[in-house]
Amino acid sequence: MRAPGTGQVIEVQAGKRYKVRALRGYSPKGAPLLRTETVRGTSKDAQRRLRAIQREIDQGSTAGGRETFGDLLDDWVKDTGRSWKPSTARTNGQVIEATIRPTLGRIQLTKLTARKISDLYQGMYEAGRSAATVRRCHALIRAALAYGVKQRRVDRNEADFASLDPVGDNRRSAPSAEAVIALIEACDRWHIDADFSRRDASHRHDKFWLANLLRLAASCGPRLGEICALRWSDVDLESGVISISRSFSDGAEGPPKTKAGIRTFPLLGAGLEALRWHRENCESEAARLDLSLLPDGYVFSPELDGSAPYSTNAISRAVKRVVDDAGLETITVHHLLHFAATVMMTEGMDPATVSYILGHARPTVTLNLYTGAPTNERMREALATLAKALDATTKALPART
Repeated sequence: MRAPGTGQVIEVQAGKRYKVRALRGYSPKGAPLLRTETVRGTSKDAQRRLRAIQREIDQGSTAGGRETFGDLLDDWVKDTGRSWKPSTARTNGQVIEATIRPTLGRIQLTKLTARKISDLYQGMYEAGRSAATVRRCHALIRAALAYGVKQRRVDRNEADFASLDPVGDNRRSAPSAEAVIALIEACDRWHIDADFSRRDASHRHDKFWLANLLRLAASCGPRLGEICALRWSDVDLESGVISISRSFSDGAEGPPKTKAGIRTFPLLGAGLEALRWHRENCESEAARLDLSLLPDGYVFSPELDGSAPYSTNAISRAVKRVVDDAGLETITVHHLLHFAATVMMTEGMDPATVSYILGHARPTVTLNLYTGAPTNERMREALATLAKALDATTKALPART
């Protein structure tokens, strides 16, 4: 087996063009990885370039050859995809196959530049793709290239130098308070069955369960999977405290999206009153059939004893049905997370507190998504506060003539 750095100069056109080839290593399967470049000039120019490449390989750089970004993507997905949740694997796979691979997959790693990655993002914006989709695409490309850097298959992560512009306003849009109230009031007027067809004595007849679920979502911003996994043992209705430690994804119950998703915070106002009313109604309905609520039963359940949760899909379908029947603007449960976050940030709550309540991994996530563009009024208010703090420094100035 040849040692990395072994190379040769191949004459393509005498005295004008040469091909320089050097062995940079071997793939996990043992196939040789070559770095090939074309040199325009004399034979001496080609020899100098070969020696330069060999020095780079000796110093640790193994980038080069005909390996494509698609090859790197395949290896990255194979090595890291085992840890992905089914929903994450499905979404990532769709983005890779529909967007990344057709555009960047055939480009050799040595020719993949930040400009080409930026052009992909620009094309996505022009095609009407959302900023969130572009960010997900960027995250996948960046992670795959970081994997390549770690394996010394590329010298640097070109995605770090790619531009996500023009992103315009990439902050999350939130429904208005009027739209949220209209949706909740519409839910109060409609009866939605758990499976939208069955209505027998053993299933819930409470027509307010969906409205109360939305009141909870709008009051503190939990994710839909977290609401579905919420149990009565997670809620202290007397002191007004709620703990979130589980979530549903693809029908399976597990930990929240991130470690920061495990959190405990006060529950106030409409959210607390909705759960108190919901608890009383659940107990009343269970007693109708001589049942008792399970101490660890699900808060929102089609079963009278709380023994099973609603699925996230069932909740989403129920909300869509109400929205369509009432002729309201499109709002999902996830939009209520944006509503809660936007209201808290607009009212001046500190990002660290809002980030904790929402279960974001870092306050910077909250800031990036929910900090509104500065208005003239807010800028004047901020600068006036700063000016007041510095008023004393102007006393030493001489009087103006």
